Amino acid sequence: MSEPPDFDCSAYGPGGRDIGALCFFAVDERRICPDAATCAARMDAERQFVFDRMTKLAAEGDEMWRWLATQFTSPDELLKPDDAQ
Repeated sequence: MSEPPDFDCSAYGPGGRDIGALCFFAVDERRICPDAATCAARMDAERQFVFDRMTKLAAEGDEMWRWLATQFTSPDELLKPDDAQ
């Protein structure tokens, strides 16, 4: 089995490797992002998707999503390694 490419996943950061989290989009527990630029672009798109969904559900009146929308006011705040701390 070959070693994974040498970069940290945009979602997990440097600590991800320590717990085996190499790729947010892993398939069969294997990294699929070929490089850091692809990883960052895919995570930016995923952050935007989650943010759009969150704001839509908040606007529809769901209390949990309304609260989350007050905690995350930009897609750039979502799915970041610092969120887990």
